[in-house]
Amino acid sequence: MDIAYSPSPQDVERYRSLRALCKALNSRMLKIVPRHAMLETAEAIGIQRDGVLIFETQDVTSVHMDSCLYDWCEDGENLVQRYARQHPAEPCTDESLLLDACLRAKFAVLVVQSVAPGAGVSCRDILNGMDLFVMDMGLGDTASPGAAFATRIIPLGGYWMTGGAGLPTPIWIPFWTSWTG
Repeated sequence: MDIAYSPSPQDVERYRSLRALCKALNSRMLKIVPRHAMLETAEAIGIQRDGVLIFETQDVTSVHMDSCLYDWCEDGENLVQRYARQHPAEPCTDESLLLDACLRAKFAVLVVQSVAPGAGVSCRDILNGMDLFVMDMGLGDTASPGAAFATRIIPLGGYWMTGGAGLPTPIWIPFWTSWTG
């Protein structure tokens, strides 16, 4: 696997700024999640029991909120699309860049191919059949080749950013495995 992206220190600083802004944007988007959307997505992912949401871990909470924003649809649009329509960002701003990127987000199953400590990981997305670099300092410090995880990814030019709801998967793929997708 040969990914052309190699993060510079400036890229990492830019990512930090965009990550902080993305967290704030997600918080604002979550304010428009209707109660019935929360209940329907909870039932769909198996965390609703007798009308009560059961969050066994913080990761489950993150996955639920991600599913509410991206997977629950009403009148042909998900909540990210609705938010973008109802609250358009000022053009040519970082918020506009992030909102547009969120509209192009994908769910991915990623297999780590190599690690850039302090920056992120080069991965093979086995769900979408593509190679990419995921800027995520936590992954850059803890991931190892062959590790796999499922997450929403957000495109930011030369690299992607996780959506904040990553889950480890029970598979382990040796880093020398070649995926042809």
